[in-house]
Amino acid sequence: MKKNIWICFIALMLVSFQTLSALSFGQDGAPYVENNIKWQPVKYENDDAGFKAAHPGSPHTGLSGGDVYTYSQYKGADYEIHTSLTKRYQPPKNEIAFMQQVENAFADEADIIAVPSSQKTVKYIAELYFKKTNKVVRIYCSSNSLYFDIVEGKDLTLFPLFFDTIQITK
Repeated sequence: MKKNIWICFIALMLVSFQTLSALSFGQDGAPYVENNIKWQPVKYENDDAGFKAAHPGSPHTGLSGGDVYTYSQYKGADYEIHTSLTKRYQPPKNEIAFMQQVENAFADEADIIAVPSSQKTVKYIAELYFKKTNKVVRIYCSSNSLYFDIVEGKDLTLFPLFFDTIQITK
């Protein structure tokens, strides 16, 4: 019985490592200081998705529930970027349909606006201002992935600067 458990465990490890073989994420260069704030560049890339950004403070990266994330805390706020490790998203044909999807999911919880994208890899962007919590979310839609960029906490003054650092690479 123990032998079968070990065989299953080793097989699962090999499958896990195989799916992560094309995965790269973590810090992307040295930290820099801008406006007296320490920013740490980060990146994530797999075969189908990728982003580069800079977090205020000292970010962490990880995997949770099939998602890849980067996270930092700075002056009473949490800064996060999430995307799926495996799920692929089929974007709608136009921005109106995308915004309708976002509104169907979040209209009761947030005020939602469309944000024009200047990035070639980004089809649509929705920005959500939550009504009952101190949270701002930006959803980037690429040709096959969604990226959720979240700032939540007491002091949201850096959210525009954080969002400006985010570059969707795939």
